[in-house]
Amino acid sequence: MRKLSVRDLVEDVYNSLAAKTYLSALSLALTLPDIMAQIEYPELKGQGNVGNRYKRWINEYYVSENPNKGKHPESETTVALEGLMDKFDGEFFYDLRCSFLHDGSNDVSKRISDLNFELSFDEGNLTTVWGYPGYQPYQKNHVLSVPTFCDRICAITEHHLDKWKDDPEKQECLEKYGIKLSCVDNPHQ
Repeated sequence: MRKLSVRDLVEDVYNSLAAKTYLSALSLALTLPDIMAQIEYPELKGQGNVGNRYKRWINEYYVSENPNKGKHPESETTVALEGLMDKFDGEFFYDLRCSFLHDGSNDVSKRISDLNFELSFDEGNLTTVWGYPGYQPYQKNHVLSVPTFCDRICAITEHHLDKWKDDPEKQECLEKYGIKLSCVDNPHQ
């Protein structure tokens, strides 16, 4: 019997990206915060805390400040864009995780009801607001780059794994979360 480690999972995300099997990469990348959050926050145990752990980990390690904040003159559109950017937080990514892994969709309308949300297999995310709040036409759009998201989640995971390599408690937790594989010889060969 062999166990796949978290590093093996990260490597599989990279292999999926290289093979351009983006939905497979996204599925696995969306599970990495679950694993990492269990180890990072052992005090948040029990079924009711799965979402809390996930959201906290994403907020602490994935979500960053909007780099354009304060760089543009304040207008209704700029304020609306910055307000929209603030919603791409742990709760948003937890909703995406649940929708994608449980329903097979990317419907995040529970979190942001009037958002046109799409996934992209190109590099780089894109967020736009057209028009002014309260006036028609008014649209909010966000395109999440699957390769960009996956690369960033994997890089954060690898950073934590490197940071934890001398921590016996974290290493013990990592050992528990391996995936067991049977290594029985194939009788058809």
